[in-house]
Amino acid sequence: FMFVCVQRNCRSTISVSKNTLFDHLTFSLSQALRLIYFWLLKISVQETASQLELAESVVNDWFQFFREVCAFVIINYTKAIGGPGHIVDICEHQLQTKEESYDVWVLAGVDRNTGQNFAIHVEDLDCETLLPVLKNYLLPETVVVTEKCKEFTNNGSLTFVHPNKYPRNDEDYHLDGMWDALSQYIASEVSNNGKICKELFAYQFLYFHRDGFFNRPISQLISVFFDDVKHVYPGFNKSDNVQFKTQS
Repeated sequence: FMFVCVQRNCRSTISVSKNTLFDHLTFSLSQALRLIYFWLLKISVQETASQLELAESVVNDWFQFFREVCAFVIINYTKAIGGPGHIVDICEHQLQTKEESYDVWVLAGVDRNTGQNFAIHVEDLDCETLLPVLKNYLLPETVVVTEKCKEFTNNGSLTFVHPNKYPRNDEDYHLDGMWDALSQYIASEVSNNGKICKELFAYQFLYFHRDGFFNRPISQLISVFFDDVKHVYPGFNKSDNVQFKTQS
């Protein structure tokens, strides 16, 4: 489909898919929509390729695009947690399988009272790297529980304490279950995909497990995903329209 300029003596066109996820699409829009549908249902690359009559390499590339959307949303649109009177446990986790560990680390935190959490890929584990991340994902006046409390300097924004000062109750929300599930997920995906960008699979896991994502019907999942896609691929906008008229 194309936009066509209606001014006299002009038939300039611009694709309706410009600046969208479907820009430069090499197969039908129907196949592209079903790609998203299959991905949300966690259908394998091999089965999706067979059903849609596409090469596995093509399907794998598109699934990778979808994971990039997941990463962008988790990194840029995760709401900060904690705040005055809130205790947040933080810890680091290395992505690994039973056979090997990977040089990919995820920093996560969970509010003991509300269960709200964040998780983000980090390049290093030193305080200079972690502190800006924590300030971005934790609200001011949060009490942060960490084994590395002595390595951080308390300030007016965040207070760091050792776990011994705030022992965790059985009723408190915690990250142990998420780490186990994430490790199992990465192990299964690595075995099926060989050399992959492992942090993107971690973001896909985190995206799928936020706010009861998979408790919704598939129609809502598709709607939510398209809303998130617009953050990365905004589509046709006013600046494009000006350029379009200029061409005419």
